[in-house]
Amino acid sequence: MKGLLDILLCLKCYSTDEIEIGDWFKRFWKIFQKVILEAMSYNRNTYTKLMEYIVLTRKDGEESYPSSKKKRNKEFEKMRKEGEKLLDIVVRSIRYRNKSDYRKIGIISVIKVICEHYILSEDNEFILDDQKEENLLENKELLTYRYIIEDDELDIRFAKFEEWLEEIESITIKKKGYSTMRYFKKILHLEENIAEEENREEVKKFQKSITYQWWDGNNYPKPWINDDVTDKIIEKIVETKGFVEEYSDVGELESSDDMGESSSNEGNKYIEKIYRN
Repeated sequence: MKGLLDILLCLKCYSTDEIEIGDWFKRFWKIFQKVILEAMSYNRNTYTKLMEYIVLTRKDGEESYPSSKKKRNKEFEKMRKEGEKLLDIVVRSIRYRNKSDYRKIGIISVIKVICEHYILSEDNEFILDDQKEENLLENKELLTYRYIIEDDELDIRFAKFEEWLEEIESITIKKKGYSTMRYFKKILHLEENIAEEENREEVKKFQKSITYQWWDGNNYPKPWINDDVTDKIIEKIVETKGFVEEYSDVGELESSDDMGESSSNEGNKYIEKIYRN
């Protein structure tokens, strides 16, 4: 049985045919295909980059974290960006029969949910929680919206919202209410449908859940019930797609045959081309 270090060395040194596909990946693929029905096959990039992602994000109780909150946030942001790049490669390396019901952001959510439950055994082997398959298939947020907004991601988006509200609209938030983040997640999941009149009340609930410290009384009196503030929030969420960069649709991945059949070097060139474009 190969240890973690041996596996990582193999990923860098051996070609596709020489990599021994571990049981951890076979279990991952079995669960993944039960959710993403259109997933047809994988290649070397799928296996290696998924392993790198698990190693990158694996939580170890013996890890030491910077005492400074600023440094912790900086390290977390760096790890998050590295993880996003790895998952982008994983998703694009998979061949799909046709367009999936899940967009790219949804497929990434499925991968994250599976991977976060891997643990490292005493023999340096990755083991997947036996309940993971059941939990994933019954995840209410994933089933309803076809993707998951994780807590860390939600905090990042709220920080962007708060910054926009203060710098552009001159409204300062004092504190969040008990239900603020729950309402915020709900209106983010509405996406462009937030502009429909029937969803306006959801924005109002979010607006009222916040305690405000300062506001421009001339432009936005009583911001917790101000209709103009409601309009601005709706417009900004539509404009910024929920305060996050737009995720491309899985339809772009249907023509990944070349990548699926390529060698490691060819696959890396393909990835570099994607990033350049």
